[in-house]
Amino acid sequence: MFVLSDGFKGGVVIVFDQPDGIIPEIKDGFVVYAIPDTGVLKVRSKATRKSAGTLYYYVRGDALVPVEYVDHWGQDRKSLENLTEDEKKDGVFVFNDGGIGTFNVGNRVISYRSFLVCSPTDKAKTYDSMMQKVFQIERDLGSKNGLL
Repeated sequence: MFVLSDGFKGGVVIVFDQPDGIIPEIKDGFVVYAIPDTGVLKVRSKATRKSAGTLYYYVRGDALVPVEYVDHWGQDRKSLENLTEDEKKDGVFVFNDGGIGTFNVGNRVISYRSFLVCSPTDKAKTYDSMMQKVFQIERDLGSKNGLL
């Protein structure tokens, strides 16, 4: 479960196995990743491989408001093709949660997970910005001997 600040838009990168990272809480059987406004979260734990049933939420006051995932192929969820014109123009969705990626830093392999939170019209721009964030994290890890 990924929990975002109300109105957050941008790229999210979770970097695993970081000694100074947080320990995610477990709630109702879900590992809860509270994403900071920077979009970068360091966690102490190893990467979780399971992505089926992943949930995304905005925090609004005391409530969690779902943010819908848009699947590239539309097999299990919404796809770009079946969004309404209003959703395409004004909607905010989660895109590109493709599982676990890795950095090879020195003799360490560090896992990360990334995804986008944006409107369909901003998807390409948000992806480019997120990848710049990913590359910067990789550079920082390399310069700090594998620690962010």
